[in-house]
Amino acid sequence: MLDPLDQQILRLLEENARRSFSDIARHVGLTSPAVAERIKKLEQQGIIKAYQPVLDKKKLGIGVQAIILVEVRYSDEKKFVHFVQNKSEIVSCNHTPGPSAFILRVELEHLDALEALVSELMNFGQTVTHILLSAIK
Repeated sequence: MLDPLDQQILRLLEENARRSFSDIARHVGLTSPAVAERIKKLEQQGIIKAYQPVLDKKKLGIGVQAIILVEVRYSDEKKFVHFVQNKSEIVSCNHTPGPSAFILRVELEHLDALEALVSELMNFGQTVTHILLSAIK
């Protein structure tokens, strides 16, 4: 269980993983060495797994982001998983309880590419697509 200081440190790192120890220390009321030691322990415990950049999707040519729900026929699950693992535009895929339901998060250049991907996914079962308009959080 994390104490409130560790939780606050993690929130600050989530906002900006490149924050200095001294900046974090000012926010949480500790010394820089104490913050460094806490972060090192969080890394060793596997709580902090990686530090990743936040990318500007528009500048990368990604014009459409969507969530696609797919009800995959049980007999097609292995083929579906293989398909998903080989599609770079599928950013994440989660399996949920129920009738072989999968939730995909996709990023594509334009709507035509989304339509083409949905057409391919329909080979595995019924789909429902939700286009993401903006990010709130």
